[in-house]
Amino acid sequence: MAWKLVILGIIILVILLWGYAFIAGIRKGWMQFQKKRKYGRLPTVVIGNITVGGTGKTPFILFISQLFSERNIAILSRGYGRSSQGYLEVETNSNVKLVGDEPLELKRTLTKTGIQVKVVVGENRIQAIDRIAADSNGIELVFLDDGLQHVNLLPDVSVVLTSFEKPFNREHFSLPFGSLREFSNVAKQYDYLVVTKCPSKLSRARIEKWWEENSSGLSFSRENVFFAEYIIESEFLNEVQFKSNFRKEIEVENRIIGESSFNEIDIQTVAESEKDLNIDPSDQVSVNVNSKSCLLITGIVNTNGIQNYLSDIGFSVSNHFNYSDHYYFGLKELKEWLRFSLEHGIRCWFTTRKDWQRLQDILEENKEIFPIDFSLKMGIVYTNVTILEERKEEFKNKIVNKLKENKR
Repeated sequence: MAWKLVILGIIILVILLWGYAFIAGIRKGWMQFQKKRKYGRLPTVVIGNITVGGTGKTPFILFISQLFSERNIAILSRGYGRSSQGYLEVETNSNVKLVGDEPLELKRTLTKTGIQVKVVVGENRIQAIDRIAADSNGIELVFLDDGLQHVNLLPDVSVVLTSFEKPFNREHFSLPFGSLREFSNVAKQYDYLVVTKCPSKLSRARIEKWWEENSSGLSFSRENVFFAEYIIESEFLNEVQFKSNFRKEIEVENRIIGESSFNEIDIQTVAESEKDLNIDPSDQVSVNVNSKSCLLITGIVNTNGIQNYLSDIGFSVSNHFNYSDHYYFGLKELKEWLRFSLEHGIRCWFTTRKDWQRLQDILEENKEIFPIDFSLKMGIVYTNVTILEERKEEFKNKIVNKLKENKR
């Protein structure tokens, strides 16, 4: 009996450690065997990862969309975490809960930079591409934000992202105890590898050393491997100001951090009591305001480097309110941030551009919860991507040539 329990335990352990990746491989292989995997009606470039999150997929989608800005392109995302289902086109004023935070960030950011890109969400990639083709107005190319593991779609070009510090070949276990979505040896099915989040000022010698240490487990030839630096930047978003007469005035203005003047987001109360936030307005005059202290509010996988960046530009993070990825903030969280800010004299909050898609509505909807006049600066942190070794055009040309090879 004992040996049966041991065997059962080993089977359960194997399923837990590698079952997810095994099932993913079986599903994809079965669809391939039945010849049910097919290309979309439009040429597709899939950008994804073999591990779960943290590789910088959304900033890279922004980068590659800008790289191909001369073409009429569309971006297709599943819209992770959205409350809706089916095909939806994302607009700059879309509800974040209906379309998801990442697609909304893509649409708003590209529009702000003057690039008009069709952004849609749809869990069934084949049907969504068919819909884009039908409604396209001349769409030439579709970038898929994630989708390497989608069993029905055969991409024309596939780009795998992996982080410099944690390449997928060093991961050994699949979900739920590891981070692998499929076994790392499937990488040989894909076309190009981009090593993301490389250290600043990465030398060619260090790049080659990294490649020597990791190449055997990555299944890519060196000519198809690119290295990308993710540069953290920031700006103040000054969108709404509430006056003392409670008349709402809208001011849209962006100011890069470092400028001496900016409009502030004022939050003034007319409704809730002081007891709700445990704040005595008469006590607030004694609190010294520290203009260089800030709150950091995030709900993303990887926040590495953000606090160091804020320190470099002269801010000290008094408290980091860190939540799970795609977390939807609510009134409870807002009250915690406000209470801490008043108690410690903080008048500046920072969040990421992705988190801002979920946070701004909470500020707008609850502008009257405060028993005293209160103003704050809102800083947005984001990353810009650059391909190292002066290979940006080479990367673009490889994708273009691959698309020509697969032209249907």
